[in-house]
Amino acid sequence: TTRARRPTVCASSASDGQPSKTSSLIAATTLACALANASPAVAKNVEITIDASQVVQESCGRAGGVPGSGTYKANCIRLKFTAYNKSNEVVYNADVFGQVKDQANDDVLSSGRIGSIKELQPGANETKVELTVGASQPL
Repeated sequence: TTRARRPTVCASSASDGQPSKTSSLIAATTLACALANASPAVAKNVEITIDASQVVQESCGRAGGVPGSGTYKANCIRLKFTAYNKSNEVVYNADVFGQVKDQANDDVLSSGRIGSIKELQPGANETKVELTVGASQPL
């Protein structure tokens, strides 16, 4: 027997570009969808928005499970925000991209990928992502 595969929805977005208290942490935020198990024919773009001025940053302590943590110290940063899925479909496996800057205005992440969101229902979604940053980089 074969089962029909539910279409995967791909999301992309950009912040509103307004300066904010967190603009040094996230200058621009975008979401993109990992297209696992979906053929390009069933994937489609969906607008997801995040208001960068409403992103809340908090420490989640020393990052656990970091390889070589005896010499390499890392801190965990939690970002809380509301992601708005303007479509009528659920978005799965959305990668969160953005710019993370330290106090010297240098990029902290080389890839720009901050984390991922497992599922976004239509409408407003309160969510969070955690990222690991070297303890030697003052944010």
